[in-house]
Amino acid sequence: MFHGLMSLGSRMPESTAIRKFQRRFAGRVILPGDSEYDSARRIHNGAILRQPALIAMCTAADDVCRAVEFARENQLPVAVRSGGHSQAGHSVCDGGIVIDLSGMKQVSIDPACRLARAQTGLHAGDLDHAAQASGLATPVGQCPSVGLGGLTTGGGFGWLTGMHGLTCDNVVSAEVVTADGRKLCADQHENADLFWALRGGGGNFGVAVEFEYRLHPVSQVIGGMLFYPMSQSRAGLVFMREYLSRAPDELTASFGIRPADGNPVFAIALCFCGDPKNAQRILGPLQSFTTPSSGSIGPLPYLQMQKLMGEWPSGSPLHTRGGFLRELTDAAIDAIVESASRNTSPARLISLDHYHGAMCRVAQEATAFSVRENGFGFLVQSEWDKPEEASVQIAWIDATIAALSPFSSQTAYVANLGDEGPDRIKRCYGPNYPRLAALKRKYDPDNFFRLNQNILPPN
Repeated sequence: MFHGLMSLGSRMPESTAIRKFQRRFAGRVILPGDSEYDSARRIHNGAILRQPALIAMCTAADDVCRAVEFARENQLPVAVRSGGHSQAGHSVCDGGIVIDLSGMKQVSIDPACRLARAQTGLHAGDLDHAAQASGLATPVGQCPSVGLGGLTTGGGFGWLTGMHGLTCDNVVSAEVVTADGRKLCADQHENADLFWALRGGGGNFGVAVEFEYRLHPVSQVIGGMLFYPMSQSRAGLVFMREYLSRAPDELTASFGIRPADGNPVFAIALCFCGDPKNAQRILGPLQSFTTPSSGSIGPLPYLQMQKLMGEWPSGSPLHTRGGFLRELTDAAIDAIVESASRNTSPARLISLDHYHGAMCRVAQEATAFSVRENGFGFLVQSEWDKPEEASVQIAWIDATIAALSPFSSQTAYVANLGDEGPDRIKRCYGPNYPRLAALKRKYDPDNFFRLNQNILPPN
């Protein structure tokens, strides 16, 4: 068995093998030197620039099967790309094959049964648009361009999460290509163990090529974003701690320090998806906090709410780490404010998502996603323009994580991790890790799918 990454000098497949693969492959195979190669190997994190031996632009599940078989026959490392939003750059590899799902964008909506079938090359915004034509939605993150494959297998926190749970909580079934090139269907009755692992276990168990999602009636919400001067950060964090302690399921909030128009600010973003008659009672207390310098809260079409946070930076070098706070104590607030004040970059971000409601009523062992308690998932991120700024920004992020560690749980939303090693991954999955490792041994004993937050098969 091989558990480590293949070296950057991995053996390039013979040209005859590549030509044979191209004849059997329905999609495009992009090679170094092709005009599309440079754009096809770029991902959202511009700090990651790798050189795959080939990029397989899949059109259907059969293409994925052939790409997996080709990689195995030629002993190539494999990266799987849906939307290219992997925080740690796992969507691309050096010297191997990128299985690119971006051409797989079929979606069908069954309004009567409130179900969606969606291929994993779709972005979250694509599914939003298709479902909203029938006044329906499912929680699919807070960024329209994130790919459904990584979002769903990672967990999927979104504006409807308080009311309807995570993206993975709304999956009814999945179609997966496993490490031996088979297509498997997984649901509560068929391959139920794989179905369990796919809901939070990331890309460790195969390439998810299609999901069926449960949909919910949503068309208009009450939401928006409010911006305050950085000087209000401490007061804002204290206010949100108290305000959200009484939040109903219908209210989902994210808040913290973020860039806005080139300057750092304290921001509150929230979505109320309940009965509009109750909105004033629920949202009224916001008026007791300091008057915002800009922004507004009001009725919004759900599609506009989904665009509220803007797009993930595309092409900018960045670094990200995350964690989880069971409580937002005064000491944790001090650590956040002091860390933010030590960085003069306008692109710094310390964001907190409120975990509560439906996602926390799912038992920890019910899915691979393990963070099922009330609290705050946090993300620390920074971008830079000049290469010489990278070390300073990465050091700031690491120092912020260290400052918050006395108040942080061992667990975290795994999709928010950087490359932090196997012990960190094991701690994040907590009591679910042994079961995940056993299923890794069952479905991928050679650790073929290892460019991810990797779960090692037991020896």
